[in-house]
Amino acid sequence: MAQAMAKIPSSKAVRHVSIQVSAHAVFDVRSVTVTPPQKIKKKLQRLTDNKPVEESIKASGILPGTNFHCNQFGLPDDRSRFSDSSPIQLAPDRYPSVQQLKRDTYPEEINKVYFSGSEPEYDYALFCSDRFDKQALLHKEYRLVLDSEVIQEKLIREAAAAKDQQQDMERKKESDSAKKQFQYVIDKFFNNEPQPSLTEQAQPNSLPSRCTAGTATLLGGKRNQEDVSLYKQMSMQSPEDSELFGVLDGHASARCAMNIASHLPQNIENRFKTYSRFMKPEVALWNAGKIGCVDASMQAKNDGAGYESGTTFCGVLIQQETLTFINSGDSRGIIVNNNGEVIQMTEDAKPGDERYKKSIEKRQGVVIKDPKREIYRVGANYASARGLGDGMMAGISARPKLTECAKETTNMIILASDGVWDVATSQQIGELAQALYDEGKSPIQIADIISQLVLHTYQNIARLGRYDLSRVGDNITVTVIFPNQRSAGRI
Repeated sequence: MAQAMAKIPSSKAVRHVSIQVSAHAVFDVRSVTVTPPQKIKKKLQRLTDNKPVEESIKASGILPGTNFHCNQFGLPDDRSRFSDSSPIQLAPDRYPSVQQLKRDTYPEEINKVYFSGSEPEYDYALFCSDRFDKQALLHKEYRLVLDSEVIQEKLIREAAAAKDQQQDMERKKESDSAKKQFQYVIDKFFNNEPQPSLTEQAQPNSLPSRCTAGTATLLGGKRNQEDVSLYKQMSMQSPEDSELFGVLDGHASARCAMNIASHLPQNIENRFKTYSRFMKPEVALWNAGKIGCVDASMQAKNDGAGYESGTTFCGVLIQQETLTFINSGDSRGIIVNNNGEVIQMTEDAKPGDERYKKSIEKRQGVVIKDPKREIYRVGANYASARGLGDGMMAGISARPKLTECAKETTNMIILASDGVWDVATSQQIGELAQALYDEGKSPIQIADIISQLVLHTYQNIARLGRYDLSRVGDNITVTVIFPNQRSAGRI
């Protein structure tokens, strides 16, 4: 049975209790062993859905037989440093204020996680007194989920949300002038009709990956390039057994996107190795993807790069059998499977979505509708409901959404910044990529052609509306991956 130390502060003083619980607790090394009051036992019984504790542990993601302890930083604790007869005690006035946390601390110092199952908000209300409500944002960001069944439900729910969004965009395509213009450009391309000259040429690059991959990027009418492409080999369960690809769409500058790209892979890897010591691999990976992004966001804020600027992130972690998509923001990832079916794997996080709006408001943010463009923004400025960095923007969470699919049945992966999706649907890009693949094009060629056709679309829109390109265009970044083809194949 897994033993956990739960901290349950009262309104007057902090009391520490030792309880037996599987997946619902706030863990803290600052504890003394006492008998928990009957009231607390009843609350814990409600949290475990009235299941016996042994049954809850069996259903959770904790490895069997684990003597599980976790410190205030969310890491397994080496208890040999402390004497059992003199446990650590920390007075309430020693806790840093929210202002101090924002100004001074590093991710390790504020990673006070609580473990949740199906009722995370209830968990937080139970285990945190009013004194700590001001730090609720940090607890929400660093929340872990140990129940493997709950994680599986979340993966299914997020995949369904992405599919619903894909279908909704297809229904609205005929009434969207930008999408119609993109289809017009595609038709001209395949009919070999001449296109107007581009204002710039794409800069495609192959990636030094084991599978075949390529990326292309364009300014798209903007003065500065704020998109960043990410590739990194990672050692999750064995040396260099995984590869992380990503697209980061910076805003205000590229500083935060570049900072996140340099830290994020290592953060995810470190978190996975830590959590896999006491969690099942699939549970450790899900939590590592979540907390790794939060770590990178906090680190960027502390470095200064993520305080006045921010970035979205959409990536895919390629492992031996599984593709795990990690998305925080409105960049997007899609796949084309072996049957040629286009599947959107990530959902664009938009503030107008009721789910994201509630999340923003819980984090003290405000969602405002832009009357001119009929879109919703966070604080009348930010058009994405999730993102990394953004230290000046209240309400933005760095916690990404995760989805999974089988690697074996996936023919092609496409990651792109929102400069692509502003004028194209997932179906349009997937079908275009499949047609180019059937012609024998490599990933770098497919990425190059997609980026150029998107820029043609922006130029047409600007010309028809007599706008300057900088008014309608956005940075364009496309990464195309053949996950089951070695890089020695098509290049």
